[in-house]
Amino acid sequence: MSADQRTKVLLVVTPGRSGTTILDRILGQYDGVFAAGELTFLWSAGLVDNARCGCGSPLRDCATWRSILSSAFGSLEGIDAPALAAIWHDRRVTRLDLAYLASGLGRRHLRRARVDVGVVLESLYAGIAAATGRRIVVDTSKGVLHALVSAGRPGIEPYLLHLVRDPRAVVHSWRTPKAELGYGHHAVMRTLGSAQAALLWDAINNAAPRVAHDLSGRYLQLRYEDFVREPEASIASIARLLGEPLTPELVVRDGTANLKVTHSVWGNPMRFETGLVPIRADERWRDEMPRLQQNFVSLLTSPWLRTFGYDLRPPPAGRSLPGAG
Repeated sequence: MSADQRTKVLLVVTPGRSGTTILDRILGQYDGVFAAGELTFLWSAGLVDNARCGCGSPLRDCATWRSILSSAFGSLEGIDAPALAAIWHDRRVTRLDLAYLASGLGRRHLRRARVDVGVVLESLYAGIAAATGRRIVVDTSKGVLHALVSAGRPGIEPYLLHLVRDPRAVVHSWRTPKAELGYGHHAVMRTLGSAQAALLWDAINNAAPRVAHDLSGRYLQLRYEDFVREPEASIASIARLLGEPLTPELVVRDGTANLKVTHSVWGNPMRFETGLVPIRADERWRDEMPRLQQNFVSLLTSPWLRTFGYDLRPPPAGRSLPGAG
């Protein structure tokens, strides 16, 4: 398959609660880029539950997604959404087997075992490109699964953006209940306990660089704190990774993004916001998270904290880390 027949996909890998939604929205403003959001939830939240697309319509009623799914799979009605949702949320598929990921042989074995996921993803990405006319798909599914199987598919040209955020901020966000507007105003996003969220941070951030070995250098590591401090420079770095002319000033100026509607499948509630949206660091954890809990999270994540430029004992609010937003 020639390079021009492959779908260029930017896969954002992170333990979540790290700013992927605003990043996805910004990238989706550029001609040629389709901001798909968290495609891992297309089958369960989108097709089974018929939750809201980023445009505000129930996903099954969204003309854009109906066109995409028809292009990818023949028709929306012919998709066995419950079966696909079961595959994507089967622990045997979604678990992070770090022993396998540590070796090239193990990664090849996992890709072969997950061929059904790879075939579906390849068709889905191609359907997005064909139906929308966009040459780049942004997939913010977060886990390493989509990156792992994409690296072995002839119809996908994968690029990995590894987004890292201070684990204390990530844990605080996971512990804080938030409205889930995809299901309506009375739904609440999933929460995680401190230990579970910290270990998820460890697993994802350890696995992402290992998966990147299979992508022939198509890998960029970006800190959330650097993104919110200098969004224009961050977008320029992503443009260089993709080899695409994404001029930052067309969307972001003086720390503010000018956002129009996108058709993201899933993400945090800001995926429904439009107009001028400030890009600000959320540092509330420094005041709201008890010091004992901060120390506990620091202990669980200590092997990688300094690797990504974070202090074991961060300063309180008002005294940000060097380079943080």
